[in-house]
Amino acid sequence: MRIKSKSDNINPYFKIPNNEKNYLDIILKKITYKKEIVDIGILFKEKLIESKLLFIPKLDKIENLDNYNANIIMHNLNLTFQNEKDILKWIKNENNYKIPMNN
Repeated sequence: MRIKSKSDNINPYFKIPNNEKNYLDIILKKITYKKEIVDIGILFKEKLIESKLLFIPKLDKIENLDNYNANIIMHNLNLTFQNEKDILKWIKNENNYKIPMNN
């Protein structure tokens, strides 16, 4: 007679495949970057500053993001960037992607 151990119960859990990370906060579609057409993925990182929760935009991906989804997908922006520094400057200006809310 075999006695089951705790590890017998959790081993199947580790056989479950990880979910793919294919969701971003913002996707900029068909952007010119270094003379190539790419998509740009932005994630917001939560940061607590002086007891306030802030969402700081971060550049996450520069590639074809057709298999990704996002809260906001922006098309037809006609943007051209020469380097990541230019992208970061655009991202940090929240007026570029702020969505007006109906009150």
